[in-house]
Amino acid sequence: MMPREIQEVTTVIEKLNPDFIQLHGNESSDMISRIKKDSEVGIIKVIHVIGEESMNDALNYKGI
Repeated sequence: MMPREIQEVTTVIEKLNPDFIQLHGNESSDMISRIKKDSEVGIIKVIHVIGEESMNDALNYKGI
């Protein structure tokens, strides 16, 4: 998924009841935290690595 708003994710979760969702877009760590808080679904977050700075950006998701 590449959701623009959290409602897109919650609609998919409610309709399909998946065990996991995989997010490919620019979802913020705040958005992912809210999804985890509001559902039981596991989340796989894709991190696009373009260079060393991408590795630093990935740390924003640590602990979520």
